[in-house]
Amino acid sequence: MVLAEPGVIDAWGAVTRCADEAGLTAYNVGDLCRDAVHRNTEWGERFQAHLRAGELVPDALLVRFVAEALDRSRERWMLFGFPRTVGQAESLAALGHAPGRVIRIALDEARAHRDWRLAARQGELGQLLADHRLRTAPVTAFYQDSTPVHELRRPDSIEELVAGLRALVPPATGPAAPN
Repeated sequence: MVLAEPGVIDAWGAVTRCADEAGLTAYNVGDLCRDAVHRNTEWGERFQAHLRAGELVPDALLVRFVAEALDRSRERWMLFGFPRTVGQAESLAALGHAPGRVIRIALDEARAHRDWRLAARQGELGQLLADHRLRTAPVTAFYQDSTPVHELRRPDSIEELVAGLRALVPPATGPAAPN
């Protein structure tokens, strides 16, 4: 499972490259949800009903949707950006999908000013990071009790980020260390 902080622009691209190389299936939950809505699947219709009503998609529904996707995957997977709460993490684990490791990709604030893509967001970046860290700290703490949690600082390039992920995610032919 991979959790990336705001401002880590290349994180999803690095995750997909690493997953491909390691023989895993990569899932971006936001993309999965948008795709379900776009294709008008049964899940998408359920999501749309809540969105039309001005509601967030309930955790129970979202967790079942993610678990169903993971059920269809290969034995090993990389889940990006989910779960975001302890309740989601507990529910996903109860459905048989606890990660074998958690990788946090942290923005290196000291180097953030050098990334032209973040220049327009410099004023709000500190608050975005503080809010994100406050919201995700309980999830990280939840996993630290039972799962290896690794942190990668945002490198200068997607290649460095892929190399950092590659070091933490053994290939499918290596020792079993799912998710």
